[in-house]
Amino acid sequence: MTRSLKLNRKTKNYIAGYLFISPVVIGVLVFTLTPVLLSLYFGFTKYDNINPPEWIGFQNYTKMFHDEVFLHSLKITCKYAVISVGLNMLLSFAFALLMNSDVKGISVFRILLYLPCIVPGLASAMIWKDLFNPTAAGRINQIITSLGFKPYPFLFSPDTAWNSMIIMSLWGLAGGMLMWLAGFKSVPTALYEVAAIEGAKWYHRLWHITIPMISPIIFYKLVNSVIGALQAFGASYLMTGGGPLHATNFMVLNIYNTGLTEMNMGYACAQSWILFVMIFALTAIVFKTGGWVYYGEEQ
Repeated sequence: MTRSLKLNRKTKNYIAGYLFISPVVIGVLVFTLTPVLLSLYFGFTKYDNINPPEWIGFQNYTKMFHDEVFLHSLKITCKYAVISVGLNMLLSFAFALLMNSDVKGISVFRILLYLPCIVPGLASAMIWKDLFNPTAAGRINQIITSLGFKPYPFLFSPDTAWNSMIIMSLWGLAGGMLMWLAGFKSVPTALYEVAAIEGAKWYHRLWHITIPMISPIIFYKLVNSVIGALQAFGASYLMTGGGPLHATNFMVLNIYNTGLTEMNMGYACAQSWILFVMIFALTAIVFKTGGWVYYGEEQ
């Protein structure tokens, strides 16, 4: 009788546990797994969001090799990821080194640098759109024209729009700066003291102590930054719509326009899976070559 009572209690506990996790499980199955599987299927079909999908095999994927718009979006997305990630990591690291100084009032500078990170994305885009106004009324062009130069076209010229997006990507540098600062604080001060006694210069301490000790943070930030850069969408969608002349037509924006503007969802899904494979492959390469990351002494 006692054993049966224990089994009943155990069964009730299992049922209660499954009930508690069921909203998450159902949500993942309905809103994540199902759309992923459907997109995989639609990638092999001709589907215009209205009529039933028509199976066409690999035609969507072979079409990409001849689609100049897609190839251009792939090119500028990869270029954007390399340059924006590199600049963001280097500059945020440099700012973190400066903000790690033991100077009176340094916390005020940290707060001022972090303020742009709390501005919503839509508001940031509107601020930068005003700053990048190509006429003399633009905030930046007011300074440029006051120095005797012609207004810079910024987002309104295919020759300068992509560069302007790179500049805007530096808006959230302080987010990475805080991560570096947390890493610097975790490095044992005894290591620096010993190095100083041995006569090591600041750059020796930086290269041989600081960077190896915070390498897990470098690894984490690198992976997340690459993934985020390859999925760039919001700024170009709000500010340029991919223009001018597809100069800022990043892959995610191109997928959006293909699927919802041109009503070619099958081709958009195929492009999405190409982007997924790219992100997966790059992430796998970073993990595979992660031998430089220091996780402490092996036990």
